[in-house]
Amino acid sequence: MYVCDRLMTTEQNTDTLEGDLKTARESLGLTLKDLFERTRISVVNLEAIEKNDFHLLPVPIYTRNFIKTYADALGVDGKPVLQRYEDFLQSLQVKARAQAVQQSEQAPLAMKLHRYKTFLWIACIVVVFAAVSFFVTLVNKAGEDEVLKTETAADTTAGQATAQQVHDAGSLPPFGDVQDILSSRPIFDGKDRQAPAGAIPADAQAPNPERTQAAVAEEEQSSLVIRAGEETWIRIQTDDKEPFQVLLKEGETVSYKAARFNIDVGNAGGIRLQLNGKNIDNLGRRGEVIHLRLP
Repeated sequence: MYVCDRLMTTEQNTDTLEGDLKTARESLGLTLKDLFERTRISVVNLEAIEKNDFHLLPVPIYTRNFIKTYADALGVDGKPVLQRYEDFLQSLQVKARAQAVQQSEQAPLAMKLHRYKTFLWIACIVVVFAAVSFFVTLVNKAGEDEVLKTETAADTTAGQATAQQVHDAGSLPPFGDVQDILSSRPIFDGKDRQAPAGAIPADAQAPNPERTQAAVAEEEQSSLVIRAGEETWIRIQTDDKEPFQVLLKEGETVSYKAARFNIDVGNAGGIRLQLNGKNIDNLGRRGEVIHLRLP
């Protein structure tokens, strides 16, 4: 009797639902978590299949297997969903060809714009260089004028002091004495002087709190190393960033740093994980699809 009921349910789902996997699942009173326990396909991928969000699914070789496994678990015909997925792949190919044609048509215009862009960049660099040179020249000239004024004022003061000394003495000093007085006065030559030892540079800055916080945050991140023993598809989300997909070949190794990892693995027996230098064993069997959340 159970076999008959199951067959009748399967025929009804196939005839009326026409590949609507979500309706079929809800009619059987199952949740996505229940289907995950049956198929070992992650809840994220199951939900994407139900909503026809094929762009969120892995490479076609895995996605076709996911759709067939999901339909078999519900006892419905998965051909309509597979057909929709093939139509989606076909639309991507058409769009790619259209973009290639459009880019080839726009290539001459892009080359012209690139040439003009290069010329404008060169002109901007020349203008900036000329402005900086002019500014440096003005600053140096102002510094020289200030030094000249200082020397002139010092000479005037020294001459007045000498005249006062002569007036007080009642007679002029010998010519050689006047030369000695003038030559003994230190003259500023405009050259840079070396700062005394132990002086604090003017551009010294206090420690940056933002850099300190960034260093602390860097220490709190975890290091994840993935080694592939055979070809394996992996979908990774680090922290709150957008997820991305990786198809590792046999012998390939990748590593990432983040505070949290959400990982979908299409072949649990084909990889080895190492988190912060510690191996994670017993991920699953060969060909098994798993979902991991680390640490």
